[in-house]
Amino acid sequence: MISPLPYHRTRGKSRLEMLHLAFDHLDLDGSGDLARHEVVGFCRGMNPEASEEEVREMFRAMDEEGGDDDGRIDREEYNQARSIVHWSPYDRVGVVNADP
Repeated sequence: MISPLPYHRTRGKSRLEMLHLAFDHLDLDGSGDLARHEVVGFCRGMNPEASEEEVREMFRAMDEEGGDDDGRIDREEYNQARSIVHWSPYDRVGVVNADP
């Protein structure tokens, strides 16, 4: 289970800087892209009531939005999903948006 970024790490950061911090925080293995288990673990930790299907659907939408549908979310797909629909990827599973 992944905890949210502490406030002191995001305070005073631009939206883009916060996106990079959040991505790096979720990328547990340092591979440069997010595997489903990394995103699912975070979402489930933030909202244990979110169904597995809700979290998987959110992941699929982010992966498909990037155009490659390869089962992993790279930094570009992550940023694109965040900027196009302007939502935190965790909002769909009931987590408060971290945007300022």
